[in-house]
Amino acid sequence: MTEQEIYKEATKSMVVDLEGIKMNMQFENNKEKKKQHRMNRVAAAIVIGMIGMSSVGVCAYAIHNWNSGIMDKFQVASKDTIKYEETGVAQFPDEKGETKSVTVDGVTISATQTIVDNYYAYVALTVTGYEVGNGMQPEFSSVNCTLDGEPVSSTSGFYDGTIDDGNGRAIMADGSEIPSDENGSLVSSYMRNDGTLEYHILLYTDGTKGYFIDKNLHVELTDLGVYGEKEEVSVDKTGTWSFDWKLEGDDSFEIVKCSDELGDTGVIVTECEMSPITLRTVYDVSNMREKLSLEDSNIPHLSGVKLKDGTILTCITGGGIENAYKKGMCEVIYSTNRILDVDEIDSLLFVKESWDEGETCNIDNFYEVSVVK
Repeated sequence: MTEQEIYKEATKSMVVDLEGIKMNMQFENNKEKKKQHRMNRVAAAIVIGMIGMSSVGVCAYAIHNWNSGIMDKFQVASKDTIKYEETGVAQFPDEKGETKSVTVDGVTISATQTIVDNYYAYVALTVTGYEVGNGMQPEFSSVNCTLDGEPVSSTSGFYDGTIDDGNGRAIMADGSEIPSDENGSLVSSYMRNDGTLEYHILLYTDGTKGYFIDKNLHVELTDLGVYGEKEEVSVDKTGTWSFDWKLEGDDSFEIVKCSDELGDTGVIVTECEMSPITLRTVYDVSNMREKLSLEDSNIPHLSGVKLKDGTILTCITGGGIENAYKKGMCEVIYSTNRILDVDEIDSLLFVKESWDEGETCNIDNFYEVSVVK
């Protein structure tokens, strides 16, 4: 990394004082120390990559064994894996010498990979020793997650091998249609090609920057089975699988101040923040044409991004948190199902016109808000 690149990385980030959002001052004070640590880690990865290139004459790929479900879910190309390892957004808790595999009642569960930035953490666990047939949905009776001993909000479930096709429609990760039964109902298949299952957990921020970085995560899964007719778990394997490790991730972010009205809605985007798996926006809604509660608001939905090379990534925002109106302002923090290189983002895309199922959306369906300084 050149001196200019180091300077750029060190100065591009800034903290914005937005009412109602807690900022982690310890996180900011330690930023330079953490960046230096990450530079050292990147340098080591580059050396390893150079060794691989000199010995085989091809470009370097991942240093670690990536979780197949993570690669599918985030649609990560093999050529990009080493980049995400270098930035630190991809971590591998089972390769740190800690106990990350637990066997109970013949079922082994391993914590295999995390994708972590300032606001969200995505955790993948691999399950071996338990099989389910097509159309059967496995689940645990209870899932408990804590961060530094405090409860943390999350959503979780077994990964069914599907992805979004970029237009809001689910397809299989290989691009094929989801299988259906004789009645036309879609049939989910949770078994991976290698005979394993994958359990994925999305952990939600409370709005604090750096919420997950260097925090101790505890995950506890209890009693494994399949959903029955009454949507209750019919337990086949009894026991508790517990995991503890310290989360690491990519703390990079970029904030852009703006004043862009979304069409004639009266909604003005005043701030955009981008992290590897987070898009955060702040709105001035004091002049909205329709005064509605946040839950029922007609604020155009943030759908995705346009990259500087012209590529548009739509329908990439998933679970998020919304802060209520405060003096005409509101904030939305979305998780994304892509890993984003924030330096390559040209604009954020907000839905202007919806499209029917089966149709392909294009740039005309969106309001664009530039984030290029």
